[in-house]
Amino acid sequence: MTCARLFEALFALLLLTIGGVAHADFGMPPPDISQSQLQYYLQYPRLATAARYGLRDDIGNTMDGLSLVQLSGQPYKYAAVYHTAYAVSGGALRFKVNLAASNDLLRWRYLGMLADNASMPRVATVRGSTWIVVAHEQWSGRGPGSTGPSRIAYRLFYTGADLINRVERGLWIQPSFLTSLNGTPSFFDLRQSYCGVYRCVSGEIGFHYWSGRKDLNATTTNQMMFDPRGLATSVEAAASYRYNLRFSLLGVTGNVGQRDMLRTRTGRYVIQEGNIGTPAASWDKWRIYLYRYAESGVVPDGSGTIIPIAPQTPGGSSSFGNPSINVVDDPTGRGKVVVISYFLFSEGAKNGEAGSLLYYFRL
Repeated sequence: MTCARLFEALFALLLLTIGGVAHADFGMPPPDISQSQLQYYLQYPRLATAARYGLRDDIGNTMDGLSLVQLSGQPYKYAAVYHTAYAVSGGALRFKVNLAASNDLLRWRYLGMLADNASMPRVATVRGSTWIVVAHEQWSGRGPGSTGPSRIAYRLFYTGADLINRVERGLWIQPSFLTSLNGTPSFFDLRQSYCGVYRCVSGEIGFHYWSGRKDLNATTTNQMMFDPRGLATSVEAAASYRYNLRFSLLGVTGNVGQRDMLRTRTGRYVIQEGNIGTPAASWDKWRIYLYRYAESGVVPDGSGTIIPIAPQTPGGSSSFGNPSINVVDDPTGRGKVVVISYFLFSEGAKNGEAGSLLYYFRL
């Protein structure tokens, strides 16, 4: 064995022995969920096993744009990243990405801030490792509030313990694509790769870019993220023209924004938000769609099928965005649950349901 390979093997062993591990989203066997079951879970939050509307952490921060990951070997079963908007001088809003943890998925303890002047986070574990990556919009405009330009930042944590304790091991910011406004990252795949004697991360990423009129979806493949030599790169970045067109033909005249992916034994799916009103407005017109892959690759190219989803809440809210979905262990230890979150825009919310909704169904 060469010195480099010995170093790699010892380093991998070290990662498995410190601080506990996170359950790997991209490494775990896919759950046995049919398309009809998935549609049911997305459409009927009012029938969920458990739900929490207007979700906040234990110190009162709104948990908007929420994304979660399961942990093991930690005091908490789950960790969540989310953004909170804070009022600053001049009536502007400054966004921060926060971190909280929970043992029941409904009550969340605030652990601290992960990123200032940042929003729309996503968290996932890296296939074949204990590593965890958090991606988010990083704003860099002048002034106390969060304003453009924006790019996508990636933060690395070696273990669940690192994440809980906010011990960041690496940071990489993706180059701008087409315009100075890029955001709403999502993960299609994350995997460890070799960067000489180092380990780094590669993966397929979804995000939005501002077209000059509205947000549209794009994808890229990032290679060698967190390479200490600074060799990380974004390749094959491309606007998802056919994918965006498919949604516009269904009446999505505004933004095609945030998305989340779930792979099951019956197929690969994207839960996608879309606005059927005016770009950057019409907050009462955000809708949810289920995209089922026909393509064989991990990145959707628009050749799949699209099914509109109309989530039903107890109060009858109608405007939903920022979808996320995970399959994790049941908080009570009885198998698995599918966890879904939406943001309910106040313009379409009923009976105090505005804000972040988190709910789950027992599988």
